[in-house]
Amino acid sequence: MAGVVAYNSRIICSFDPAVYDFYDLGSNEDSWEEDASAYENWTWADDKSFVNAPMLNMFVNKTNARWGADLSAAQSYWFEDKTTAPQTGEIMACVILTGTAPVTTHSCLFVNENYENYAAEGATNYLVAGDNGGKGTITFYDQNSRTKWDLTGQSPETCELVGDIYVAEIVTMSGPDAGSGPATVDAFFYNSEWTGKTVNWMQNANLTFDKDSTWTLTDSCGVGELTLESLDQLSAAKPVTLTVYYGLTVGGKPVTAPTSIGNISIEFAEPLEPTPSPNNSASGGMGSGEPS
Repeated sequence: MAGVVAYNSRIICSFDPAVYDFYDLGSNEDSWEEDASAYENWTWADDKSFVNAPMLNMFVNKTNARWGADLSAAQSYWFEDKTTAPQTGEIMACVILTGTAPVTTHSCLFVNENYENYAAEGATNYLVAGDNGGKGTITFYDQNSRTKWDLTGQSPETCELVGDIYVAEIVTMSGPDAGSGPATVDAFFYNSEWTGKTVNWMQNANLTFDKDSTWTLTDSCGVGELTLESLDQLSAAKPVTLTVYYGLTVGGKPVTAPTSIGNISIEFAEPLEPTPSPNNSASGGMGSGEPS
């Protein structure tokens, strides 16, 4: 709950299906279909859902698991679909998942190996994802092409930010910490360079850039609140549209009329109404973006 702070680190999102045993709490031979009496010493909740099952793969959603369920069909922890994370299919593989605890990084390099290995199969490069229905806050310091993440000097890699910010409209995960959605991501950039776009429930992506930060848009997308010192901080290699749903502030002053900068056309739109979430069992009302 106090948050996560990372300094001068190479942070990797990685999963290798060829060596999945490393991620498995059981063995290849474990079977769900043998005599159920062998599992009588497991801990069960009142509704017969699994609470502590030693055979469970660590990526299985224990809250949703039911005895006799065909987990191979209901879950994606076998990682057959390279576009999803090897857990319960609730979110794509991403480097940073925001939750109720804030995340702060200083001069770190983020690597999405899932994207590097499986881009040809449809995997996407998600840098940040808000998926639990809460309000996630992430702050980037000195993440730019002028700064090396490795203080020893052994690695020449610099630490500019490359990847998309995904915000979930509907929360499909469940459990005591899950909400009903939509999620919210508040991202702050200080002396940092970001190349990417917002994805899905874009109106709940609130972005703040200090005077030394830049955003290179890779495609048309949207934001809720966008705060800049100057429109010159925005750029794009091709014509794109940036939709603002709640407010644009430039140099401390609100901008309310459509405008443009280079290849970027900035438009304004009314906020959308979210789709009702199927996650009725979640605790707390998450429509406001507050954590449970």
